[in-house]
Amino acid sequence: MQGLRNQRAEVGQRIVLECAIPPQPEPDQVRWYRNEVFLELSADYQPAYRDGVCTLTIPRVGPEHAGKYSCVVVIRGVPNSSDMHLEVYAPPPPARPVCLPLSPP
Repeated sequence: MQGLRNQRAEVGQRIVLECAIPPQPEPDQVRWYRNEVFLELSADYQPAYRDGVCTLTIPRVGPEHAGKYSCVVVIRGVPNSSDMHLEVYAPPPPARPVCLPLSPP
């Protein structure tokens, strides 16, 4: 199993977590967890598997998505897993214009 890598994401960014496994045999199960809690398919979490690549897409990252993610793949009854940490940060605030006093004429 080619493991997950730690990532940083900006609030609002789309992110895809990815791990690779041998395409044959097909896995019995692919399960994703965040902080040890199973992730169901939802608007926030979109798991997928295709041709040996397990992905978890988070379409719009928020602070609540930060944490430890695990991909657990079961092949022929044998579980294999990989973990990573997702750090979420807020974009810097926009620069404020500097107002200088007008010089007298």
